[in-house]
Amino acid sequence: IRSCYRSSLQKAREEKKGLRIRLRIEDPDLAALPWEYLYDEAEGDYFCLSTETPLIRFLELPRPSEPLTTKPPLNILGMIASPSDLLSLDVEREKAQMVNAVEHLIEKGVITLSWLEGQSWRALQAAMRKGPWHVLHFIGHGVFDDDTGEGAIALVNDDGSIYHLAAGNLGRLLAGHHSMRMVVLNSCEGARSSGT
Repeated sequence: IRSCYRSSLQKAREEKKGLRIRLRIEDPDLAALPWEYLYDEAEGDYFCLSTETPLIRFLELPRPSEPLTTKPPLNILGMIASPSDLLSLDVEREKAQMVNAVEHLIEKGVITLSWLEGQSWRALQAAMRKGPWHVLHFIGHGVFDDDTGEGAIALVNDDGSIYHLAAGNLGRLLAGHHSMRMVVLNSCEGARSSGT
């Protein structure tokens, strides 16, 4: 595997391209490992920190995948949630980093970036109805519940405390929005799964 990776990376570099690493792991015990922390000793860096080698977990779905085309502009809804009973996030810094990453595309009119004002599931639901949105980019905390075998993102209750929105409920909240093409969960334990 290492030899295949090295030769593929070399070929990609010769062609001035990146190398997407797509993981297809069926064994639940292996899939539960944090593959995002793979470290390349020769490069002296983690795979996931390099823009040259993005690491993607590929899930086999019971239905065929469809083309996810859309006409510009690509509408991105950004959401940052920082409950009062968790470590606080530097919200302004997170927003600034996101804007810096896409500013040149906003100026060209290729994408739009709107920030959700609220931090609750109700605020997200209301914003989704005002779409169409193509991308939801969530920045916040995440957890994995071993008892239920399901992950959750940490949103905010009316009193500012944590509200765990389970993956299944997030899926249901987003399911009817056919313009949605991608959801980015920039949160802890976002790729963790159960052993079953």
